[in-house]
Amino acid sequence: MRGAFRAVVLAGMFYAEAAFGADFSGVWELDLGASDSPVPMMEATGASWMERTAAKSMGVTQTITQTSGSVTIAVDSAAHDRLETLPLDGSPFESVDRHGEPVSSSTKLVGESMVTTSTAKLEDGRKVPVVITRSLQDGGATLVQVVKMEVDPAKPMVMRRVFRKKK
Repeated sequence: MRGAFRAVVLAGMFYAEAAFGADFSGVWELDLGASDSPVPMMEATGASWMERTAAKSMGVTQTITQTSGSVTIAVDSAAHDRLETLPLDGSPFESVDRHGEPVSSSTKLVGESMVTTSTAKLEDGRKVPVVITRSLQDGGATLVQVVKMEVDPAKPMVMRRVFRKKK
């Protein structure tokens, strides 16, 4: 009887994890050595030389709090702080980009990943699609954030950022 009960409990735990995906909650610090440089994307979006130079060596911390229906991400860096709560059902939400202009985005859990689709304003004024895919690795100790920006659909820009969970 105990074996059957354990099997039911384990099956329920597996179902709950599969239904809600990974839990991204935690304090995450950017691993600069394991991450791609943000400079090419920053150049495309018109960031100043000073902003690009600082970004090469600047630490970033993301504090993520996830519930069944949303995720709150607090970004803390020397360049800027940002706090956003994103619904996880794929519904659109409004925010502002680094230029202070409104942007519509959506976020949803896809398997073990969290995928945000949005737009970025380029230096020439065009708005292009951006997809940010977050996934956990190393048993949840590493958060990998892949940012894909379609400046040229034939050759999108891709940046991989690696965050380590702070203990």
